[in-house]
Amino acid sequence: MTDRQIEQPEITHNPDLDSVLTDIQKHCINDEAGGIFLFPQRDGLDPEVVKREKAANLVYDMLMTTLGDIGTDAIKEGRGNGPHAQEYVQVAHAIERIACACRGLADDRILLVENSDEEKYYAESGDKIYAYTVGDVNIGQRKFDAINIFIRPKPYIRSVEPRVMNSPTKATIRDRLVFESKQPRMVIEIVPEDMREGIVSLRVDQEDLEHNMEITYDVDIRANKHGPNVVDELDFSQSGQQKGHHFSSMYTVQELKVNDFGNLLETFNTKFQNNVKNNQTSA
Repeated sequence: MTDRQIEQPEITHNPDLDSVLTDIQKHCINDEAGGIFLFPQRDGLDPEVVKREKAANLVYDMLMTTLGDIGTDAIKEGRGNGPHAQEYVQVAHAIERIACACRGLADDRILLVENSDEEKYYAESGDKIYAYTVGDVNIGQRKFDAINIFIRPKPYIRSVEPRVMNSPTKATIRDRLVFESKQPRMVIEIVPEDMREGIVSLRVDQEDLEHNMEITYDVDIRANKHGPNVVDELDFSQSGQQKGHHFSSMYTVQELKVNDFGNLLETFNTKFQNNVKNNQTSA
């Protein structure tokens, strides 16, 4: 019996992917003291505020590290001749876009405005969110049609009008009562200038993975609005992939010593609120 020969992927030089990798590393590597998602230094801050700002910085730093790892792995696989090489290349280009946008947001190079129309739309049903947007963004060689941010710091639960159920047995009120539930999260949505590139969205969630309520990053990359999330079909286990499009931050709110996930989201919101104020001052 002879050993089976395992075919190794063919690695090829691709100048375009080399450029993409350089851009991803430039945006994701933290070469500055204190982290990427920095808050302005102020005197007399409440120690709890300092703790939450440090936690937000750590979570955002790990987010950028995760994006860098995904992009690097995608380029490695995209250079090969595997059956999903083209999908990996698609992910690499999408990660380049979202890494560029996320770093621009952290560095306050992208000036936001409040999206009051979106906030009012959700408020009509009792759902409290913070919404920010910016259109026609230019960062280096990258152009975006829009960047949108949505933050829901508290769970949203409401009962929906009971529906008549076609059942041979009589349904009880409990059977017919329907609830709509939305969990706390932060969403960063990247709308490219060329819609053929597809919309990319990134979510910071708290997932009940084995009951430890870990903070995770959901990466959503689609060729079009109604297409499947290509990340679900690919292997990024070396980049902290938990399941499908969920990626580990390796943090829980308990480890970060923050009261709850909602407080962490409120802290992210403070950073973006300051961005809006700075934008209004400079206008």
